[in-house]
Amino acid sequence: MKEHIPSRVHPAASLLRGAAVLGAAAMVSKLLGVLQKVPLQNIGGDEAFGIYSIVYPFYTLILFLATAGFPVAVSKFVADSVSVGDTAEAGRILRHASIFLSITGFIFFAFLYFGADLIGTWIGNRHTVPAIQSVAFALWFVPLMSVLRGYFQGMQNMIPTAVSQVWEQLLRVTAMVVFLYYTTSRSMSSDMVAAGATLGSAVGALTGLLVMLYYRLKEKRSIRLSSRNHLDVMKEKVHPPLSSVQLFRKLMAYAIPVCLGAVVVPILNIVDTFSLPRLLAVQGFSEQQAVEQYGVYARGLPLMQMVSMLFSSMSVAIVPAIAESKAKKDWGGLSSRVGNSLRISWIIGLASSAGLALLSMPVNVMLYKDAVGTWTIFLLAWTIAFSVLNIVTSSVLQGLDAVKIPALHLLAAAGVKVLLNVLWVPHFGIRGAALSAVLSFVTAAALNVIYLARRNYIQIRFKDDLWKPIASTVVMAAAVWGWKEGVDYSMGLIWPDLSARVTATAVTLTSVLMGALVYGMALIKLGVLNRDQLNMIPLIGNKLAAKELK
Repeated sequence: MKEHIPSRVHPAASLLRGAAVLGAAAMVSKLLGVLQKVPLQNIGGDEAFGIYSIVYPFYTLILFLATAGFPVAVSKFVADSVSVGDTAEAGRILRHASIFLSITGFIFFAFLYFGADLIGTWIGNRHTVPAIQSVAFALWFVPLMSVLRGYFQGMQNMIPTAVSQVWEQLLRVTAMVVFLYYTTSRSMSSDMVAAGATLGSAVGALTGLLVMLYYRLKEKRSIRLSSRNHLDVMKEKVHPPLSSVQLFRKLMAYAIPVCLGAVVVPILNIVDTFSLPRLLAVQGFSEQQAVEQYGVYARGLPLMQMVSMLFSSMSVAIVPAIAESKAKKDWGGLSSRVGNSLRISWIIGLASSAGLALLSMPVNVMLYKDAVGTWTIFLLAWTIAFSVLNIVTSSVLQGLDAVKIPALHLLAAAGVKVLLNVLWVPHFGIRGAALSAVLSFVTAAALNVIYLARRNYIQIRFKDDLWKPIASTVVMAAAVWGWKEGVDYSMGLIWPDLSARVTATAVTLTSVLMGALVYGMALIKLGVLNRDQLNMIPLIGNKLAAKELK
């Protein structure tokens, strides 16, 4: 009701706007992230790319442990405090979380930097040691940056997070390319090339932190100015303030289950980090060859992660929005938010999987110069739909305070990944690892959806929610396949001497545009989305909604 939110944007509008802002920032930052891996593979080679791809999931795991779920907890409790007008408590939450995570960041930095030799032994590849040490420096900056992002997200102000994401990634990519050219121009080993690439993460993290500190200082100046000009600013606390110990316990009680859930996501990648080199050895690969094979396997990961990271950023807006609806007992708004978020994620994820699978060959040649590992990319493409669905359903469950459930479901998925890697990688190599990744994400997403359905948070209508999106995807796939083959054949006739990479680029980009157009039309014609849901789609949603009304 309006009287509960007198100075804030309506919750539904806030969710859509916040999701759109973060989604756009994620698209830009993840595109930069994918682009950084292209020169790394092109210039550094598959071995350096393999080392980087082995180390980075381990760093991500350590990062989740260092932040311990606090950013999500800060977002949730700041949203709760602000919804009842207790902005002072929101500030205390930020201060306590900042102190704690600054300490944990330095502890985990020491673990990575001074324990790099031991970690390299655990992984089974000592070529990773320099890269592990260089990426450790990012832990000086990322934890505090993450807390500040959580604070502003809890205030339902997504602009600081969006801006810092873009600047972080831009400086990270720039630094990585500079270090890449520096190390390769001096004919350094693949170990040092990969270390230079991972050092870019620290440069990006420092940039992101500085941006967040700028917004925090700007906010504090605004609050001081408001206090001087308005004597009627609320000074009365809604509830008696918690002691520092009580507040810390409250944060920990929520953050630890969230951390466990978040940690399992990189654990799915860590399974590959620790198992693939050893399991590939069963096929007769040497240590260096195993790293190169991992590099080929990793070609598909940035493409898969691009869409997944888009929804990871958008889902950040879901947690405080759903928590707010639940706190105000706005069950209609809660149901609408949950249903729309899940439906949009499934529709976009499914189309992205099908599109990447169909275009796996030209995409591979366009980005990585040759077609090695195309079948692996084809298989990994199908993780997108279920990874996206898992991300969004996990965020919904966190907003509903069911923070342990995603963790348990992801642990089950990690178990599936381990088992299938052991069974399939010795026989099918990196293709076995790709297929096991698909089935592990299917497991996690399905368990989350079943949990929500059994508790009546969502209602699954098989015709509208399953068959119509699949039918729209089939129509799109047919159009993309026909267009791809036609463009490839035509360019071969008209420009027979054109390089394979240029041809693949033209085929990929035009096919993506054709696929988006046909998919949008199919969604409208089959009535898959209503006007509100169309408006949620970034960039093209408003145009699709206008067409749907005609």
